[in-house]
Amino acid sequence: MTNDKLTDMYDKVMFALACELHWSWHEMLDMPIPELMKFFTLLKEKKEAEKAHMDKVNAKSRTGGSKPARRSSARPSRGRR
Repeated sequence: MTNDKLTDMYDKVMFALACELHWSWHEMLDMPIPELMKFFTLLKEKKEAEKAHMDKVNAKSRTGGSKPARRSSARPSRGRR
């Protein structure tokens, strides 16, 4: 891998962690690269799981999967006056 590709990948990792976890630039610069990559991998897995879940929910809604329960339109009886 070229130095430019490594730098680009490092920048993307730093940006993703800063945006998602609200870490400061200095906080991340103090961390060893393997530790940063571990957190980035965990974040990536979390995002992929969320996307898979949303894809499943969206597929169900397009095929008319489970429908939400209907609310009763009948009003409770107040008795006669």
